[in-house]
Amino acid sequence: MNTLPQSQIFILFLIIGIFIGILFDFFRAIRKTFKISDFITYIQDIVFMAIVGIIIVNNLLILNNGNLRFFIIVAIIFGITIYYLSISKLFFTIFKIFMKFIKKIIFLPYNIIKNGQNFQKKWYILK
Repeated sequence: MNTLPQSQIFILFLIIGIFIGILFDFFRAIRKTFKISDFITYIQDIVFMAIVGIIIVNNLLILNNGNLRFFIIVAIIFGITIYYLSISKLFFTIFKIFMKFIKKIIFLPYNIIKNGQNFQKKWYILK
């Protein structure tokens, strides 16, 4: 099996680190929008770690024949840091807007029923 040069592997795992940062902001936006309990937060953390683990191991197997090198860990950490210091706020804001939209869609039937009952009560009082 032929592997890629170390410089290309470093750049690819740097990109993977950026993707992990994006994924983290996605989970963070879910937490901020839906105000979930601590237990669900623990479940989300486990899901996040599992997804990140699968991404890293899968790419290690595909790109570097499963060999974990120190520079790969550095590249992932560097990618997460670059993402956090540069575009994290932008992505987090976009994800929050998206999650608020999803929240409105999810709670739309509840709000229609609730507002319909309030309208019905007001109408009954006016009669």
